[in-house]
Amino acid sequence: MLNLYALLLASGENPLLRFEPGLMIWTVLSFFFLLVALYKIAWGPILKMLDERELKIDDALKQAEKVRAESASAAEETQRKIDEAVQQAQQIVQRAREEADESRRQILDDARAESQRSIDQGLQRLEAERRAALQEIRQTVADLAIRAAGRLIQSSLTERQQREVVERFLNELPGESVQ
Repeated sequence: MLNLYALLLASGENPLLRFEPGLMIWTVLSFFFLLVALYKIAWGPILKMLDERELKIDDALKQAEKVRAESASAAEETQRKIDEAVQQAQQIVQRAREEADESRRQILDDARAESQRSIDQGLQRLEAERRAALQEIRQTVADLAIRAAGRLIQSSLTERQQREVVERFLNELPGESVQ
């Protein structure tokens, strides 16, 4: 091949630059056949594969958008549920506080009432004991007065008459009357 190239250079004319109509027709026909063959064999499947790939990418993008929208919706739903749970917890705590306050008030009221009942009962007992003590003192004073008067007077008054005299005397005393 080198010899052929050297021979062409020596002649001074480049065969690639010469116009030959037959060669040109065959070249153009070969080019069109090659284009048709490439279109049927290569470009058709390549374009079909590219279209399929484009559809897969579109589907994947749509699926990704759908998943993103679903995850955003799920996140919003989760946040809403969390907010509801927090609100319910706050309501439960508030109700517990109110119930505790009400229980505390009720316990204090019950304790005050029980304390007041105990005080009233104590005062009633004291009053009853005071009356009983005064009655006993009255009886003792009356007995002593009767004995003393009986010794002093030695008269004909009966014990009953003497008791009536002493009781009148005690009722006439100043201050609190003895009953």
